[in-house]
Amino acid sequence: MKMLSVVFPFYTKGGRFLILMGRQAPGKRMPGVRNGFGGKCEEGELLEDCAVREVKEEIGLELKKEDLNYVGKIIEGDKHVYFYTTELDSKIHIPDNSEMVDCRWFDVDKQEDYVHEMLPGNEAPMHEVAKSLHDPNHFSPFMFDMSDNDELMEATKHIFDSQK
Repeated sequence: MKMLSVVFPFYTKGGRFLILMGRQAPGKRMPGVRNGFGGKCEEGELLEDCAVREVKEEIGLELKKEDLNYVGKIIEGDKHVYFYTTELDSKIHIPDNSEMVDCRWFDVDKQEDYVHEMLPGNEAPMHEVAKSLHDPNHFSPFMFDMSDNDELMEATKHIFDSQK
């Protein structure tokens, strides 16, 4: 099984939940795809350690494992993608870098503003991310098996290849 982590930093403003997402930079495996921050786990690496490391590498944000809230996972064949949120005290600005570009804040409830820029099939998981923020005390982590989503499987088939 191959494991990946994705972290969605968020903060609350006027009762609205805003999540930070970027696009993979040119030259990356999926350039231009909008998403949270994360990537594949190294051999023997724990998921939470992977999430903390990847967020630091991609946007320079230093987190601790305790900052992560597990919200669910997607299964894509032999790939398991684990979703986390992390609350920030303020809105931060992330400049374009070699990993991520066009990092912006989105109202989590206005999926029409961002989900079409994400990988195919992200509508349901992002709906669950929103639910986890609105009612964390009554939320159960989601699990979606998207192994039959041919478009998603095609888009992510090279994710574990060595980077060029």
